[in-house]
Amino acid sequence: MGSRKLKVTICAFLVGVISTASVVTAYAAMAYSNWRDYGPVMNINYQNRAKVFTDANYAIAYTDVKTKSGNNVPAGYMGAYVRLYKNGTLIKESKRWEYTNSSTRSFVVVVLEYGIRGSNYYSKGISASYNGNGYNTVATYQSPSLSF
Repeated sequence: MGSRKLKVTICAFLVGVISTASVVTAYAAMAYSNWRDYGPVMNINYQNRAKVFTDANYAIAYTDVKTKSGNNVPAGYMGAYVRLYKNGTLIKESKRWEYTNSSTRSFVVVVLEYGIRGSNYYSKGISASYNGNGYNTVATYQSPSLSF
C-alpha cells in the first residue's frame, strides 16, 4: 500500500473511532443521591450515598461511604452493599458485604448490568460502620432515576 493510501486509511479509521466515541459519550449519564450523614460510631462520623451510571451498553450502581472528616479509619471499619433497580424492580445486587482491607477514608462498592435499553435505572445501598462489637448499618438515599 502506498504511503498516501496508508495515511488516508489511518485518517478514516481515526475519524470513525472519534465519531463512535462521541456518540457513546452523548448517551452516558450519571446521577447521585444526596450524601446521608450518620454517626458518630466509635467517635467517627460517616457519610454515604448511592450513584447510578448508564450508557449504551450497561448500567452501574455504586454505594459510596466515607468519613465525614476525611480522616482514615482502620481496615474493616467501613463496609458497603449495593443494589441496582430497573423500572422499580431489583435486578442486581452485591454477592456479599464488602469491607475495607486497609486503612482508608472512603470506600466504593459497584455492580454492573449489561444489555440495558428502554428502561429506568436507580440505585440504593447500605453502608456499615464498625462499632466495636459488630456493625451499624445505614441505608443510602435512593439515587435519581436515569432513563435509557
